[in-house]
Amino acid sequence: VFISAPAANTGAIYIGDADVSTTRGIEMAKGTTLRLDAPEGQFLDLYNMWVDAATNSDDFNVSYLVKVN
Repeated sequence: VFISAPAANTGAIYIGDADVSTTRGIEMAKGTTLRLDAPEGQFLDLYNMWVDAATNSDDFNVSYLVKVN
């Protein structure tokens, strides 16, 4: 999973659980990308991942790969 905060954003975005906020979560500065890898043989559940932005109009992008057998 790749989560990106576009360089055009005004402020940071924050990644976390349902309680994420600008004071609680992983802070990502604009123009950065965070890579999250699942342990071997497991997966990441995006359903439990939440994003908050310091500025209401800021964006984020999520990209992921699906393993096909």
